[in-house]
Amino acid sequence: MPALLEDPCIVVSLEPARGVLRFTRTERPYTSLDEVVLLHQRIGRIFDRLGRDRHLLLVDMRRAPLNNRDDFEQAAARGRSILVRGFRRISVLVQTAVGALQVGRHLREDHVVGEVFTDEAQALEYLGRLELERAPPSYVTTALENGPFNHLARLAGKK
Repeated sequence: MPALLEDPCIVVSLEPARGVLRFTRTERPYTSLDEVVLLHQRIGRIFDRLGRDRHLLLVDMRRAPLNNRDDFEQAAARGRSILVRGFRRISVLVQTAVGALQVGRHLREDHVVGEVFTDEAQALEYLGRLELERAPPSYVTTALENGPFNHLARLAGKK
């Protein structure tokens, strides 16, 4: 999986076969609040260039150092607003139940479509489910809309 960004704090990579952008937080603490914002802006530009609407996002926070200082929370909220906007679906990996509660709160407060997981396979399965939900309509639906019974589709409000 090719790395799009390798920083001591964050690694960003792309899984082209799945269309998944992976944001992995390392164990290294940020050196300053400015570093948080600047790094997230840099990653946001990468996501913009690749097309957020064409990708899913997996955020791996399992190795991230805990930090609940108010000033850090504010910087992290600004960073999240830069990073997570525009993706079709997001899954977040955490290590602990406390981490799951915190990230779940962030998702709700930020109005982000996503789920929190402690298991990577489940997080990827959740992201993969979107493609199944967006599958093209079946042949039967297409045949009803274009075939001799298309009036039934119009009656049902489909045309």
